[in-house]
Amino acid sequence: MPFHKCFDYEVPGDASDLVWHSLGEGGAFVTRKGGKPFTFATGQKATLKLDAERLADHPRIVERLLGLYAMHPCIIEADALSFVPNGMADFADKLSRQMGKQLIRLIRPDGAQRTDIRFVSPEDEALANSVSTICSVEDISRTGFSAHATARMLRGTNPQLDVHTLSMLQRDTVDPSYATGADGIAYHTFAHRHIPLAIEEFREQFPGVQIGTVI
Repeated sequence: MPFHKCFDYEVPGDASDLVWHSLGEGGAFVTRKGGKPFTFATGQKATLKLDAERLADHPRIVERLLGLYAMHPCIIEADALSFVPNGMADFADKLSRQMGKQLIRLIRPDGAQRTDIRFVSPEDEALANSVSTICSVEDISRTGFSAHATARMLRGTNPQLDVHTLSMLQRDTVDPSYATGADGIAYHTFAHRHIPLAIEEFREQFPGVQIGTVI
């Protein structure tokens, strides 16, 4: 059974805590000047966002997270790796090289809808059509919308694909419709914390976490 070890695997508590602290240390928690809200893929608005792309400014943290991903059975057992575009492209490339696994590269054009996901090249599409199992890496997951959209795109070229996704942080509850049925995928995460949408609530629940300000 593909990915059979994934379903029985529990992320050790110290690894989960390490990912959580790495996100804070790397400045991934941000708000906007003047309280202007962010808009998520589903249309919901929030005054607090997690932007894992900011971790790229901290190579030591990235190396730490790569090491944790490399030990997860979903990464180890996958025929090939992919990612939820666009923010995880560089991380996924480093991970695939570290693991010696092929990477299916995807892109979402600037300004495009969250479901407008494309292969970078014909070779990437051919790779997706030649494998059976894919682990799609993700930074921050909320309801699972983006990972599910990515999986649907991959299955558009290979309907038989068994797709799992592995995120750094699951900040809410996965929508059951994304995890069941013919289009369902399996969701895994290192850290599961319910993160409020409002920055005031976040500060109350996690007073020690630093929050950056962006435009």
